[in-house]
Amino acid sequence: MFKRKIEVEFDLWFDSLRIKKKALVIRGARQVGKTTLALSYAKKKYNNVIYLDFKKEEELKKIFESNLNIDNIITLLSAYRYQEKFIPNKTVLIFDKIQECANARMAIKYFMLDARYDIIATGSLLGIRGYNKKMSSGVPTGFEWFCYMKPLDFEEYLMAKGINQEVLKLLKTSFINKTPINDSLHTKMLEYFNEYLVIGGMPEVVDTYFKTKNLELVKRIKTNILEEYKDDVGRHLNNLEEEYQDTKELTKILEVYNSIPNQLGKENKKFQYSVIEKNARSKDYRDAITYLEDAGIITLCYNLSNLDLPLEGSKIEDQFKIYVNDTGLFVSMLEEDAIFNILNR
Repeated sequence: MFKRKIEVEFDLWFDSLRIKKKALVIRGARQVGKTTLALSYAKKKYNNVIYLDFKKEEELKKIFESNLNIDNIITLLSAYRYQEKFIPNKTVLIFDKIQECANARMAIKYFMLDARYDIIATGSLLGIRGYNKKMSSGVPTGFEWFCYMKPLDFEEYLMAKGINQEVLKLLKTSFINKTPINDSLHTKMLEYFNEYLVIGGMPEVVDTYFKTKNLELVKRIKTNILEEYKDDVGRHLNNLEEEYQDTKELTKILEVYNSIPNQLGKENKKFQYSVIEKNARSKDYRDAITYLEDAGIITLCYNLSNLDLPLEGSKIEDQFKIYVNDTGLFVSMLEEDAIFNILNR
């Protein structure tokens, strides 16, 4: 497993437990490594780790249906997972894909007040407004410690390659101080950066490339991830937490997503709705853009009216460009010769 810088945030959460109990909630797009890192970190910090997947194990939802009394929940979980030991003050529960069970998320408050069991929760669609219609019953405000996880950045990619820590420190210092580095080091790092642009930061993709150097295999894995993303969008849970797909919403989301390469290929200063559909306006596609942004798939980069701080106060709301959060996935959306051109420039 790759070392991730977000673990510093996890450590802050763990230290804060002595002051006030909160659940660590890890948000982020699918396939960025949330579950893997959550399990790895939990096993380093706790004697006892119990993993619960609310997507795969539908029966778990029923445990949280009757009431949110912690003794009752633990009793039912112990019966359901009779091979596990629920040891007070030594156990962390991992609630994976917690967006699938509104009551489990609400139970976080009562688990934290009870204080016998810690919780790490993950969710790839947790940021989607209205994803789970049952969520309208409320969220455990004040009892969650949010962390947002993204694909590996370039520094993490270099760490995964095994680049010496002293080299990374030198690069960071030079970047901060805006001082040049040795020409040979610059050339090598530029080669690695071009490689990173093509491979991206999805852990499975990076691991496969490092082990095989097979770009065709890497491309196939990235294509699979893109298809999983497309299969996810437009999906919601009704009041009974039954899954359904809003086909109209799905169409608009995919139209926005598929237009990104064309949008960035033009010299436009902002995202243009007319590239998607003639005479299209913001109101036709803004919800689709918000969905993709909340799902952690894209990032919006706004034009600014000036450079005064804070920059947030200077952004022009209707002037932005859209970028895919993972460069490797974006490159997979381009023409066949894009990889060759990037690696050989």
